[in-house]
Amino acid sequence: MHKKMAHLLFSIFTITLLFLSFSLTAVQAEARLNKHTPNSTTVTIAGSLQSELGCPGDWDPACPVTHLAYDANDDVWQGSWTLPAGSYEYKAALNDSWTESYGLHAQSSGANIPLSLPSTTLVKFYYDHKSHWVADNVNSKIVVAIGNFQSNWPFLPARAASFMRLL
Repeated sequence: MHKKMAHLLFSIFTITLLFLSFSLTAVQAEARLNKHTPNSTTVTIAGSLQSELGCPGDWDPACPVTHLAYDANDDVWQGSWTLPAGSYEYKAALNDSWTESYGLHAQSSGANIPLSLPSTTLVKFYYDHKSHWVADNVNSKIVVAIGNFQSNWPFLPARAASFMRLL
């Protein structure tokens, strides 16, 4: 019985150390990702959908109609627009220019992100400046876990909430 308890405690200790190590690595990776680029003053969803939303033309990184708004609670840029049925492409352009932009798979000046809508749809767009990830709620599943369950897990570190946000 004593050996089983020792083995259980050792396993819990090992798992906790691994989790803390991974958490620190994720926080360090987050800092490295954002270190090379200053905070944005604007983020624009620029693409073939802009004229549908009221911009004078498409692929205009300076059109304020398709600027995202920064949400401090979620720590991401967000915006929602209703688009008619059709096939579109877009990227996130920072600071009203193409000097810094992110496309598919968070690649700097990367490929356009496709968006296909079978009918008129309210589309929510997201840009995370820490990872440069650009997403929409049609192509991506945005999952939110609501509750206070983290406080009931004594082995989670104090930064667990921000760590979970990175996932």
